[in-house]
Amino acid sequence: MKGMIYKRLALVLAVVAVFSGCVGAGVQYRHNGDFYYFEKRYREAAKWYRKAAEQGDAQAQNYLGVMYDKGEGIEQDYQEAAKWYRKAAEQGDAWAQNNLGLMYHNGEGIEQDYQKAVKWYRKAAEQGLHLAHYNLGLMYEFGNGVGQNYKKAYIGYSLAVLFGDGNKAIDKRDKVAKKLSASELAQAQKEAERRQAEIEARNK
Repeated sequence: MKGMIYKRLALVLAVVAVFSGCVGAGVQYRHNGDFYYFEKRYREAAKWYRKAAEQGDAQAQNYLGVMYDKGEGIEQDYQEAAKWYRKAAEQGDAWAQNNLGLMYHNGEGIEQDYQKAVKWYRKAAEQGLHLAHYNLGLMYEFGNGVGQNYKKAYIGYSLAVLFGDGNKAIDKRDKVAKKLSASELAQAQKEAERRQAEIEARNK
């Protein structure tokens, strides 16, 4: 009985998608993918995400990249993951920008390049994505792709916390704080607050 319900629902979703128009179809295809993904039917999810991605839907392109990255429903392929992350990232999807940064950071599917990782982390961070701020903090803390700068690392971790990251960013922020003088710490705290306000105003 459950199988029959799934088949009928899938048929309804497919019919709706066909008659939704080009852009609307892409969104509907992605919603179909979401349904199957949350049901852990990853092969079906990947099929619908691909349809949406081919229509130019940035979120679906990122999701398809994630599935290639993790090997969910399709064979793991870092090059394909990077390809779809890039398509979404170039459309301005913050999660895809961060994910592409990670691919450059780790050298998965593309040649390792810390400077390009920083570039994409920064684009995502400018949209307020907490993970991107955290990753920028890491780059500044260890001097990967940028000059080592504990003050900027502190700012990155602080912004990650301010934009919703949890204990991991708090721990990193507090450890880096110990490497700053009292005046440097005060400046970094003030700069983090200023940057938060600026990012929130820009992304309203």
